[in-house]
Amino acid sequence: LSRGEFVNYVRQHQPTGELERTIKRILQKAEAKGFSVADAFAEFDKDGNGELTEDEFFRGLKALGSGTFEQLSRQQVHAYVQRLDKNGDGNINLVEFMQSMGQDYSAHLKLKLKQLLAKVEEKGVSIADAFNKWDADGSGSISTEELEEGLRALPGGIFDGMDARSVRKLTKAIDDDGDNEVSLGELYTFMGRDYAEYLEQRVRDLLIKAEERGVSVVDAFREWDADGGGTLSIAELTQGLIKVNLLPGLSHADVAKFTHKLDADGDG
Repeated sequence: LSRGEFVNYVRQHQPTGELERTIKRILQKAEAKGFSVADAFAEFDKDGNGELTEDEFFRGLKALGSGTFEQLSRQQVHAYVQRLDKNGDGNINLVEFMQSMGQDYSAHLKLKLKQLLAKVEEKGVSIADAFNKWDADGSGSISTEELEEGLRALPGGIFDGMDARSVRKLTKAIDDDGDNEVSLGELYTFMGRDYAEYLEQRVRDLLIKAEERGVSVVDAFREWDADGGGTLSIAELTQGLIKVNLLPGLSHADVAKFTHKLDADGDG
């Protein structure tokens, strides 16, 4: 038995744990240079279907790391894929791959969602437009199921690899009030945008359109001043805006976010 044959035998029968450590080490170095685990997955996924076959994974590893995987065998890859493949479909999805690298896919999902919404904003599509598209039942809030369906329906398959657990964690990360749904205000906050400013502009637009139809700002004020006291409480303004269907799901808390700008004397 020559030294070459012995080394080759050991490498071909290398435990999957050792293989995983080697992959982690190489990808950590790549991340330090700005190349993420998700980027590596996308590079391996030649057909772009959101899953790695054993052959794609084998060829992807062979292309990594200056000959590190030169002696890698298909048997090793088969054993490793079997260990990673939690759903038993014989392939590796991004969730499984990131978990094997000790990374949280839901964190990746948050980043991808922020990047997506930032890109659509650059194209003139507002956060509110995206929200309304995902709010399938028009209730004014997005359930976990609606969010998952909306993300999966996007072109390019960028969210195809996500699982239900990751979407629940994403919903929880955006959901500030703990109702397990995402409101428009919460999505604005998630994106670091000023929701109060958006609401204020919507009310301005509403009143301008009303004036064009012959309804003055004073008329609107009187209509919303339910008790005729000459002032609008937050509750009265909320009810008035709900009646004119300013936004589905508009709440007292939403209106309170921008009324402080109007309330010069601070009497509420």
